[in-house]
Amino acid sequence: MYFVRMKVYRIPPLLFWVIFLLVLLLPLSREWKLLIWGQSAGGTVAESYERVDLRAGRKHWVEELPVVEFRVGDQLYKAYGRSNHHYEAGRRLTVRYDARDPSVNSIMSFQHFYLRPYSALMIILLVLWAAFATSFNSYSRRKLKGFSKLGGNSPKSAS
Repeated sequence: MYFVRMKVYRIPPLLFWVIFLLVLLLPLSREWKLLIWGQSAGGTVAESYERVDLRAGRKHWVEELPVVEFRVGDQLYKAYGRSNHHYEAGRRLTVRYDARDPSVNSIMSFQHFYLRPYSALMIILLVLWAAFATSFNSYSRRKLKGFSKLGGNSPKSAS
């Protein structure tokens, strides 16, 4: 009895972890130019700026934005953090900025990159990737077991 050889694909562990790492780096992708080509400066949290949204004449919500002051040469610049991330006044943070235009800047902190709504996409993609890779690899294992039980040539022994 002759069985047709079946091609079975698997996701190698190295490929799984490389893609996993790339998805983990996704929140950093919005600031990639500053991370690669930007300059660093030490900044100090000066204050918190409250932004009020008024709709129909009523206070709808209040956002608190931390203000980080940093110096480039003799000039003082301000970097605004993400909404509702509280930093204590006087805390030192690293700020990355564009050397040609320091008003284009970004605060370098875990909160700034990973604790924002955009990070939900990263979590969803990680869960989907892990589920896909797990089911894909378990399906290929079942196919290989079933193939050898039928008495066919195993893919390892066939040349």
